[in-house]
Amino acid sequence: MNESYIKFADNKKIFLTSFEFHNIYGGLLAGTKHDLTEHLLAGYPESFPKGTYFKLDEECFVPNNGLSQEEWLAERKFRPYHYCLKVRDSFCECRLMVHWIDYAPPQDISLHDYIEKRTSGINFEDYAEVIDW
Repeated sequence: MNESYIKFADNKKIFLTSFEFHNIYGGLLAGTKHDLTEHLLAGYPESFPKGTYFKLDEECFVPNNGLSQEEWLAERKFRPYHYCLKVRDSFCECRLMVHWIDYAPPQDISLHDYIEKRTSGINFEDYAEVIDW
């Protein structure tokens, strides 16, 4: 398998142009991780441009650990890393950015397999932006 390509749910093999991840809470000097999580949640929906898929589900947050739903909502915080994958089709006609939040990449699988695990449920054609040259 050529590791420059990422497979999506619609069986598209799309060229990887960039991949990065960073610690969401690195440099947090004031407030709490919960406060920053809530601030980011308020801004994420509007901040991503067309051609972006942002996977936001229970897996983005630190697990509940026995709290009630109300207690968890009052305490919830993101897992520590924000990932951004940028891909384009081989003809440079469409591009897509995929964002998700998780722990550090697992050590027991390759980074390529970890990324494909995250893209396996996304249809590239449903979210990709057509590049208007």
